[in-house]
Order: sequence, then structure tokens, then C-alpha cells
Amino acid sequence: GRHKDKNHWRFLVDDLLAQDVIYQDGDRYPVLKLSEKGKDVLYGREKVIGLKREEAKKKQQAARGSEFTPHDEVLFDKLRVLRKSLADEQRVPPFIIFSDRTLHEMCRRYPATLPDIAGISGVGDAKLERYGNDFIKVIKTYLEENPDNLIQSGQSYEISACPARNKTKGETFDKTFELFKQGLSIEEIAKARNFAASTITGHIEKLILTGHDIDMDRLVEPKRRDEIGKLFLTLQSWHLNPVIEHFKGAVSYDEAKFVRAYMKNHRLLKNSVFQ
Repeated sequence: GRHKDKNHWRFLVDDLLAQDVIYQDGDRYPVLKLSEKGKDVLYGREKVIGLKREEAKKKQQAARGSEFTPHDEVLFDKLRVLRKSLADEQRVPPFIIFSDRTLHEMCRRYPATLPDIAGISGVGDAKLERYGNDFIKVIKTYLEENPDNLIQSGQSYEISACPARNKTKGETFDKTFELFKQGLSIEEIAKARNFAASTITGHIEKLILTGHDIDMDRLVEPKRRDEIGKLFLTLQSWHLNPVIEHFKGAVSYDEAKFVRAYMKNHRLLKNSVFQ
């Protein structure tokens, strides 16, 4: 890969982070690790589709020419300041926090809640948990100070107005949610939607994390859920491997992920340094 420049690898890492194929682990000295979805990709159980860098550049240039207003750019600058501050704290490049592409989308959609920001391209579960509230706070403050900026040049901007690409992303979660509420199992939903079961598992995890009314009893037996939750509290860590190792295979990764998402949504490690 020496013939590729640094920007190529940054773009690739950003794309893989956005699709939750890899994730950032560690606070002071973060490293990139393969996610459960990434393992499925590695072993051919799931596919990911990425843009070529040249295609992404064309889309970004088109967006700059037609979609952004000066006030969007003011918000963009504020989000960049926050991103730089977080990057400096963690000693990582700013793009590891969020890409410009992700910040641009925030400036178009003005996400005001965690479910809103979860629908932004590039906001995976880990980044939603770690950075979501910080970015929402800046956006809300900006809109409170500049309420007229929701309407610019005769064009109306609605909070969380969804571009076609991410509307599709939101709709796919909604479809999974509706089928789950109808009583279908993860395997049945996967078959009905022609998806891998791991993809539906990821949908369910994000639905729990963003506060949807998911019947946890259908996913993890109550006694086991309590045991997993207590172990997370004892460990004071969200890492899954120690949980799986502790139960010696009696608890699956999916069960641990579902309990973790529920606890994160309810802030059950509120006083922990891992929050």
C-alpha cells in the first residue's frame, strides 16, 4: 500500500468506521479494532459496499456547490471546533472522530436527539454513545441562538429532514422494528428481508440503543440478562470479550450486545469513567 497516499488510507478508515466494520477502542491511546460485523465481512458472511475516493470527492464537490448555505457553514465551523477539541483530548486525527462528510450532513439535518443523530451517515453505535450528546448540544445551542437559520434563501430546513440515502437507512431500521413487534424472530426477519441474521442483529442493537420499545425478554432471558448486567457493572467496561470469557460460552455475543445497548440507553454506567 505504499503507492497510496495518506489521504487514501484516511478515507478508507473513515468509510470502515462509518459502516461499523472497525471501531475505535481506548480513550487515551485509541486503536482500531475489528468489530463483530467486521469479522462477518472478513469471513465472507456479510458484504460492505464502499465509495471510491474519486466518487466521494465528486459528491462532496456537488454538495458544496448546491446544498450548503453560509449559516450551515457557521454551524460546520462550530462542529469542527468541537471535533478538534475531542481529537486533541484523545490524541487522534480529527477524522477519527467524524469525517467532514458526517459534519456536513449534521449541518443539513440539524439532529436534535440521539435517534436523529443515529441516522447520520458515519455515526455508528460507538460514536453515537461517545460523541452524540456533545454534538447535539452544540447544534441545539446554535439553533436557539439562530432560529431563523432554519429557513435560508427561501428554502425550508426542517430539523432532521432526511436526505434520500439516509431516509432509506432509517426506513430499514423501521421495517426491522415493525417485523420484530409482530413477533418474528431475528432469523425470520432476516429471511423475510433477505438479509444476514448478523445485519438484523445490528438493527436490533441500534434500536435498543436509541430508545425504541424492544421486548428484551424475547432477546435475553431475564435471569441471564441480570447476570450479564451485573458483570458489566463489576467490570466497569463495555468490552464484550471479558463477558463472553466469564460465562465460558454460555452467553452469546448477541446477548451481551443487547444487554450492553440496553444499559447504555439507560445510562447504567453513569458514574463510570467508561461513560
